[in-house]
Amino acid sequence: MLVKDVLLMFWHPVEHYGPKLPELVVSLVIGFIAIKIILLVATHALRVTRMPKSLTTLLSGIIGVVLWILLFTEIAREAGMTSLAITISGSAVVVGLVLANAFAPVIADIASGLYLAKDPDFEVGYRVKIGEVEGTIRKVDIRKVRIRDDKGKLHIYPNSVVDKAAWTVVDRDPETKIDDKTGKK
Repeated sequence: MLVKDVLLMFWHPVEHYGPKLPELVVSLVIGFIAIKIILLVATHALRVTRMPKSLTTLLSGIIGVVLWILLFTEIAREAGMTSLAITISGSAVVVGLVLANAFAPVIADIASGLYLAKDPDFEVGYRVKIGEVEGTIRKVDIRKVRIRDDKGKLHIYPNSVVDKAAWTVVDRDPETKIDDKTGKK
């Protein structure tokens, strides 16, 4: 009697999930291929934007994790494990909130970098003063501004700090003089 109970205990899940197994395997294979294609396209699109390689790798990884979570949630739902699908979805929401909170400064730097890039008073070669530092703008990229002072020290500021701070244009590169009345070169 004990052997029969043990066999029934193992047979019941096979009997319940067995007919769904081919459909689940097909979903997993199609999902795997779709994720690979989406990651390839997303990685290429991020490289085209000329983001730093480390940021591209990080964003590609986040996209991959989100896609895998969605795939496993869908497979759990197809298998009839709605409580597992809900648990996975809830966990994904928590992870999303954590990531959004962690990326807030990065997003602020990127947005500020776009504003600084469009500002006619903030260009490479201009001499500016930010706080106590006075120097020449050497580089403005997606997240940072680099200013070299008269002593040769390179000061690196997050774009959001520069955008929020009061800064002064001390002198403009003679080759890129801008008419203060028209705002044109």
